[in-house]
Parts: sequence; C-alpha cells; structure tokens
Amino acid sequence: MMELGMMEVSVTLQAGDDLRQDMLTLQLIRIMDKLWLQAGLDLNMVTFRCQPTSVKRGTCHIVGLDLLQRLWGSTGPTQGFHWK
Repeated sequence: MMELGMMEVSVTLQAGDDLRQDMLTLQLIRIMDKLWLQAGLDLNMVTFRCQPTSVKRGTCHIVGLDLLQRLWGSTGPTQGFHWK
C-alpha cells in the first residue's frame, strides 16, 4: 500500500447506532480545535473519522493507543493504560 501513497487504518463497523450525530459532533470538535490552536491554546484534541452509511449503520476510525502515546506521552489522560 505504501507504494501508492496510501495509509492503512483500522475501522470498526457500527450497527444500531445513528452515527450522523457522532459525525456532526466530531466535526464541531475539529473546528473548535482549529480555533483554539489559532488562539494559542493546544488542548491536544484527538478526533477520529466517522462515516454513516445509513440511518443505523456506519464506520468509525479506530484511534490506537500508540498514536495517543506519541501525542500525550505517558503522563497524559491515558496514563492508566499499559503501553506495549
């Protein structure tokens, strides 16, 4: 995949949840994060992608603990997790 400039990501398939609300909330959080960063406030926000495919189905990107560790280190909000 790397030869084509693609990146491998993990996703979860959701059934029974209305992901349209999740998608809207995540979009608002991303917008607010950009505004906060422009104002000099870095809250280390980590968002994920969420794509509804119907009213009660969709996919969500899985944010791995390795990414959170790189962003926050061992003293951030995920300090209770055991890093491999």
